[in-house]
Amino acid sequence: MHRGISHTRPEDSVDAFALLKADHKRIGNLIVRLEVTTERSDKYRAGVFEQLRKNVVAHLEVEEEILYPALKDYKQIQPPSPEAQEEGKGLRILLEEIASIPVYSKEWEAKFVAFRESLRLHLNEKERDLFPKVRRALSPEEWEDLAVLLERAHLRHSFQSSDLVAMH
Repeated sequence: MHRGISHTRPEDSVDAFALLKADHKRIGNLIVRLEVTTERSDKYRAGVFEQLRKNVVAHLEVEEEILYPALKDYKQIQPPSPEAQEEGKGLRILLEEIASIPVYSKEWEAKFVAFRESLRLHLNEKERDLFPKVRRALSPEEWEDLAVLLERAHLRHSFQSSDLVAMH
């Protein structure tokens, strides 16, 4: 994998699973916030949806740019199938369709439900199937390298976590 990366102290390292699961949790919290909105709270709904859209797109880009390519060299990890990798494109298309529909419409709600279910399947598949395989397959050094690459990708894709309001 990426052997050129070194760390000064082990306690400074980042756990790649923690980063990806934190993405999933942040995205899940935004979904919950959207689920409780009504068409009458259109400005709030539009703002939360935009945060969701940015976070999902950034998360998918991190998976596609860092995670999937890093896994292709490991025979014991079945890399995500082309169909699974296409999920990201499908999720992006749904996001753009939803963004083009007025947030107060029934059509918006119907598309959002379809998106939410597709996204939940995608996230659950990663946590249930892929993450455990990756953890078992990588050496501690490779895991550390992957964590650093994922952390850098997160910074590059500018997650808007400081703009997110914590769930109550």
